Amino acid sequence: TYDDLVKAKESIVTENRKIGDGGASFTFRASIQGVEQPSDAEGSTLTDDSADKAKATSSSVTSGNALGTVRLTACKGWGFVSEKRRLHRKDIPDVYCNITFGSSPNIWRTSTIKNSLTPEWNESSDYLLSNHGQMITITAFDEDKGADNDDELGAARITVGKLLLEGGSTDVELLQAGKPTGIYVS
Repeated sequence: TYDDLVKAKESIVTENRKIGDGGASFTFRASIQGVEQPSDAEGSTLTDDSADKAKATSSSVTSGNALGTVRLTACKGWGFVSEKRRLHRKDIPDVYCNITFGSSPNIWRTSTIKNSLTPEWNESSDYLLSNHGQMITITAFDEDKGADNDDELGAARITVGKLLLEGGSTDVELLQAGKPTGIYVS
């Protein structure tokens, strides 16, 4: 809730959640700065219904109508798998994420973590928040040296409102062709 985020040290909430039955987990950290307490019928709690209403009234962000600043932190990922290649050699992925926020055409690309099934980025980027319905899209890739296109490992989407309902941080499972991958990013 809003109150939990305000009470957290430096208004930063970090959580680690188990994802699926394969032992995968996801850690996500979020901080919200300059956001006034949401006003709804409950007074201090953002509800699923209010997040849906915010999504329905989505507008473009300018500094004039921003509610505040959202700091997204890509913490880490797990559940990535190595692929067998020629001569039984395993290809351990070189993982990076592309993250978009709201309707912004800008793509935030994390650094590439070479040869890791459990990459840790701990990188942050700030965005202007216009409403709680703004969508956060995370797409993970395996960087391929010399290839024209990197291999997409999966993607996930979550609204700022849903992220707030989750306490400001969550683990999201990546999907590929609409199906769960067992790969998580926090």
